[in-house]
Amino acid sequence: MTKQVTIACLAVILLGTSCKSKKERKPEDKNFPILGYLLSEAKAMDSSMHSIVKTVFYDSTHIDTFYIPRQQFREEAKDFLEIPDIFSTKYEDDYTESRRYDETINKVIMTYTANGENKDGILKQEVIIQPDQVNGDKVTGIFIDTWNSTKDSTVQKRMLWMVGKNFQITKILQLPGQPEKTTITKVAWNDTP
Repeated sequence: MTKQVTIACLAVILLGTSCKSKKERKPEDKNFPILGYLLSEAKAMDSSMHSIVKTVFYDSTHIDTFYIPRQQFREEAKDFLEIPDIFSTKYEDDYTESRRYDETINKVIMTYTANGENKDGILKQEVIIQPDQVNGDKVTGIFIDTWNSTKDSTVQKRMLWMVGKNFQITKILQLPGQPEKTTITKVAWNDTP
């Protein structure tokens, strides 16, 4: 028994010294798990009974609206579901977090802004939270701003996910020597006022 206690104490000492050499982060310093939250929303849609309606606005001149099957939901939401997970330690120094309370909408906004040029194209992510001391705070929206530039084109996406209701992607495409083209895609499943 004494030998087991000695080995256990030695293990604790070794683990303690190796943990101190790593950069320690407080739980409140961690980024909000945006990707995990969006994946849980998509999973809820797998068994949802809501009809899913897709509306596409092409440069304000043409509008298409149609129902999409539940099996196509994840494909439509892939721009959200395939974003880099800035919650991971890989990105811990790539974003600066700021938090503010907006009195006009009675919501807390957590903003993650890229420090300099971001290799994965995520410029900014925002989480909008409705404070509620009785039932607990509730995420109501997620905003993601991306930018991808190549020698042939520049694509900016402004994406908004309204939790439990809909998502919208505004895509701005700029080709050399041509006017920019804007396409807005909205997918709604529980979008009642």
